[in-house]
Amino acid sequence: MALAGEACEHMFLLMQREFGRALVPPEDVPRLVRDCVVEFEAECAVDPVAFEREARCIARARNLDELELCGGP
Repeated sequence: MALAGEACEHMFLLMQREFGRALVPPEDVPRLVRDCVVEFEAECAVDPVAFEREARCIARARNLDELELCGGP
């Protein structure tokens, strides 16, 4: 699911940018994104409208404060 992947990648990019690579090491990002996508896809199966709203919010977030307003998987 492209939207889930985009949202998850963006979320971890923001986390790396604001917390530093020590908290979210680059080598861990692919696994974290995969896990995030799995959770998002499960959420989509339950409530597709809420999933899309949350994923689009995450993909638009410019910082962690905005990201926090979106909720998350």
